[in-house]
Amino acid sequence: MNNDEIITELGSEAVLNYERITALFYLLVEKGVITEAEFSEKFKEIHKHFDEHLKSILGEDVQTE
Repeated sequence: MNNDEIITELGSEAVLNYERITALFYLLVEKGVITEAEFSEKFKEIHKHFDEHLKSILGEDVQTE
């Protein structure tokens, strides 16, 4: 498997994961388990350290946006 195939595979998995998480999120909101505001606040807290986590996996040279 070459790099392009690996990147394509990872991209496909990322899209599938996003779709699963989005469906679960809407189900939780619909059931009244969590509000959009509560979810947004939790997501912001988790996302704060994403760059550090990514660099710990891929190395300090990786650039994030």
